[in-house]
Amino acid sequence: MTEKPIASPETEQALIACVLENPVHYKRLADIVNPSAFSWECFAWCWEAFERLSERGLQIDTVVLGDELEREAKLKEFCLPGSKQFTGRAAIGLIREIETQETGESYAITIQDYAGKRQIDQWLTIAHGQAHNGRAASAIMADLQASFGTLKLHSGKLATHTQTSKESGARAVELSRIASRGERAVTTGIKELDRLLYPQRGELITVAGQTGKGKSSLLATIALHAAQRGKHVKLFSLEMSGPQVAQRILSQLSKIPAHRIMQGQMSHDEWEQLDTAKNDFGELPIIICDMGAIKINQIRTESRRQPADVIMVDYIQLANADKPQQSRVLDVGEVTRGLKALAMELDIPLFAAAQLSRAVDGRGDKRPVLSDLRESGSIEQDSDSVVMIYQDPIKESSYELIIAKHRNGACGKVDVNFHPETTRFSGNEYKDQEGE
Repeated sequence: MTEKPIASPETEQALIACVLENPVHYKRLADIVNPSAFSWECFAWCWEAFERLSERGLQIDTVVLGDELEREAKLKEFCLPGSKQFTGRAAIGLIREIETQETGESYAITIQDYAGKRQIDQWLTIAHGQAHNGRAASAIMADLQASFGTLKLHSGKLATHTQTSKESGARAVELSRIASRGERAVTTGIKELDRLLYPQRGELITVAGQTGKGKSSLLATIALHAAQRGKHVKLFSLEMSGPQVAQRILSQLSKIPAHRIMQGQMSHDEWEQLDTAKNDFGELPIIICDMGAIKINQIRTESRRQPADVIMVDYIQLANADKPQQSRVLDVGEVTRGLKALAMELDIPLFAAAQLSRAVDGRGDKRPVLSDLRESGSIEQDSDSVVMIYQDPIKESSYELIIAKHRNGACGKVDVNFHPETTRFSGNEYKDQEGE
């Protein structure tokens, strides 16, 4: 039995006709479909020609299209699907004669959908061959996940992210009303930090610190607080295993020192406390992914598969670009752009830890600044907010959370306490930075 082609040349012809009939629609349609999405090569040539003509500011019509194809030495070969009786300008003229919809958006979406199906079919064919050639299932799946993460589909309305002033204005007022009722996308559990930082949907919030200064603990504190208030949390732990993350959270829940939980050195009563904490933890909407050296597309795929109210990534510099770049700085740039795009796509806050360089050790004032971020350019640029952790060198349990960047508000600092036994942060008092 012959399989039906994964394409619709008729739809492709109708889209070309729409543009020839009303060229004003081309730029909007070009946001949905590109030349590679066409299955019939001659129609891809048309779309490429439309792109060149549009860039030069020329009017699109059948005559100009014919001239452009002739300039590219493709006019003589131009023909319509299923018939080579008419070629060249005669074939272009026939396209104009078919009846079409007014704007052509549904045609463009259908063409893009078929292109996506062909790409999926190609990837699965490759995976099928690899499965029969002895490649490991984990490696095949990793490649598929990375490939699927690059697939760009269009559901209609480029739209879910394209709004009129009326729509975006109404949404802005709605968000203000939600905020006035005390409803937030997520809170951190540190009242003073919430007051200054105010995490928003679609934001990338970077928590930066040196090794061993509490980045993971702060993310765990925020994750636990959010989950206890019914928020679904997804935590990507690239440095610690899932059980290690759970041990920290269990320590916060049970108030039993983390090192004693890890060593199993507890009294009878503490074992009961731990068991209670385990049951409470089991009821919380927290999902932990501890895949090391994870790629940004794998983070994206997993996040789409099981939506959450807030995502945590620990930490940025341990994540990988989908394709290694010429330098680690470029790799990190792809990761941070991917995380920011993911936060906007899912419309949720995304907290990501980041490592600070040791340059701060050589200064008199040990308080970190933005330039201390390792591979700092992209992290600083792509983050909506950057929270930097500073430990008081004299009173070791006293910390400052320095908001060094805040795209939607003032910078400042929050005095907090760190409880190393249970790896938990708690609030102290709020202070504005002088001069802010």
